[in-house]
Amino acid sequence: MSIGMKRGKVYLEKHQIEWERNAEKTIHIIKFILQNDVEDIQHIGSTSIKTIPAKPIIDIAVAVRDYDTILLKKDELEKENIIFRFDERPRELLFVMGDFENDTRTHHIHVVLHNSEEWRNYVNFRDYLNTHNDVAERYAEVKKILAEKYPDDRIAYTQGKNNIIYEILSKAKKWRIFKMKKYDYITLRERQEIKDKAAKWFSSKWGVPDEAYLECMDAYLNGETEYGWYLCLDGEKIIGGMGVIENDFHDRKDLFPNVCAVYTEEEYRCQGVAGNLLNMVVDDMKSKGITPIYLVTDHTGFYERYGWEFLCMVQGDGEPDMTRMYIHR
Repeated sequence: MSIGMKRGKVYLEKHQIEWERNAEKTIHIIKFILQNDVEDIQHIGSTSIKTIPAKPIIDIAVAVRDYDTILLKKDELEKENIIFRFDERPRELLFVMGDFENDTRTHHIHVVLHNSEEWRNYVNFRDYLNTHNDVAERYAEVKKILAEKYPDDRIAYTQGKNNIIYEILSKAKKWRIFKMKKYDYITLRERQEIKDKAAKWFSSKWGVPDEAYLECMDAYLNGETEYGWYLCLDGEKIIGGMGVIENDFHDRKDLFPNVCAVYTEEEYRCQGVAGNLLNMVVDDMKSKGITPIYLVTDHTGFYERYGWEFLCMVQGDGEPDMTRMYIHR
């Protein structure tokens, strides 16, 4: 695996799954240091886009409420080789990682304000290119041409990408707005009349009896619990959904509550449905003082995009193999 590049140099490498794993580990370190001072952390930039080549430098965006609190933790971050580089407020604070004796950088860590234009641009750019392969290919071609032309001039390489980046950001912004308006994201409390329909839908996806879902849904609708059920609708059609329960059938009963039954209809995937639902769940739980929350999954690289981090391996009830447990703080 190759991570790191001398300052000023430019060359591209094919996407590597190890970039995603390295980003996940780095995100875990940052979250451990910043704790509640951070709103979200996500892997961004070209190394987070699966179909294009990239400079082997990991970019990470850190969303915070204010900059001063983060600057107070510079010394703690430095102990983990996360070095403060620039104060470019109001746009961002920049931290870097690398082999500084050899003038090599491995990570650029962009600290920005939560829900700022900078944060939305970073996330929208990544998500748009991960769901629009034709645009990603065109962007990759521009990168390749510039990398061959300016192998020793990082500034010229970066400036050469400006026009296509602005074009993509404009498209990505419109795409995000359209995508958010296209479908309805609801809690079951907002549409109690579709409870039976929702239970049957979840049952058909996971093979769990309707009655099990109805029992949890009734407890939520009757106010016996705040662990909710969340749906995405295309008209009256359920196209995605997930719930929150005490324990999703694993041996770590101390890690609760758990997001469960995460599913998006196949023809609606790669449109951000699951990500929007996950964000909706996190926001709803936080508004009720329920944090952290957990989920079990065999996936790697997906949940990290939405602020989740790998926590540990757990044993599923009746399962021969261990599975991954994630946490959202």
